[in-house]
Amino acid sequence: MSNFLYDGARARLLKADIDWEADDIRAWLVRTNQMAETNYYTPDPAHEFAVSISGTTAGVVAGGANGLSLTWVSTPTKVTALGAADADDVTFTSVGAGLIVRAYVLFKYTGSLATSPLILFVDQATGLSITANGGNIILAWDDGDNKIFRP
Repeated sequence: MSNFLYDGARARLLKADIDWEADDIRAWLVRTNQMAETNYYTPDPAHEFAVSISGTTAGVVAGGANGLSLTWVSTPTKVTALGAADADDVTFTSVGAGLIVRAYVLFKYTGSLATSPLILFVDQATGLSITANGGNIILAWDDGDNKIFRP
């Protein structure tokens, strides 16, 4: 698979139902089925809500049950300069040794994973895949023009 915005996210962004500056955007590190592993998330652009990922046994490798909130480069507002979303790099602490991170996912957290819309799936980026060693994994966003993503 390759990187994509979820179909529902495209519609929500166009209708201003996802507000990058005001909403609680969160991240997960996930395992996919790229190497015939067990307990993984099968990415699908048609998946709409975060429960599609959290419902897969051990699909979420790091970020906790409800994801890890992104913090923002520019306080009090998030950076959206030139149409590119940006945030501070994200540190996932003490990721279990031996767990394999194949991708990351961003979603808008609403308080319930059943209604938290998925935004972005990335499995092709510098540093992916990662076999955790029990330490931290830092998700470092692009410092170039595209930042996290440019819709």
